[in-house]
Amino acid sequence: MPTTTPPPPAPRVLVIGSGNEPPGTIVEAVAAAGHRVEVAQDVAEALALIGGAPAAVVVAHGAEPAFGLHIDPVSREARIDGRRVDLTPTEFELLRLIAAAGGRTVTRERIVGVLWGVRWTGDQHALDVHISKLRGKLREAGTLGVTTVHGVGYRLDRG
Repeated sequence: MPTTTPPPPAPRVLVIGSGNEPPGTIVEAVAAAGHRVEVAQDVAEALALIGGAPAAVVVAHGAEPAFGLHIDPVSREARIDGRRVDLTPTEFELLRLIAAAGGRTVTRERIVGVLWGVRWTGDQHALDVHISKLRGKLREAGTLGVTTVHGVGYRLDRG
């Protein structure tokens, strides 16, 4: 009797929601396409769900906190209450990283690791300069700010 090989498991898709905005439409569409769907409320939970599975696909949806902030990773634009914020590539990535934490503190080490790599040995004040410039641009554009959590890192807050 010939043995048949079972079909491979359906691709795994991880949808990140903001907690404020349920990602139902995306989840329904992904599930309808035959994929296994898992939902995380934030990036930290998403990383825990992914574990070491490199085949997982992450679809970010509404991961920014509800501060009137919209970050479009495709066009690389950030808007606060509909007003475009003109950011350098580093400032954009910095805002994206801090915003994805949903108001929780992101450590300096994590930020440096994401922006420049874990083995970065450059000037330790480079991050301070980028944070300062980002703060100024956010202040000009609206009511967002970056709060320093002394000895730990930074978080997005109402400015």
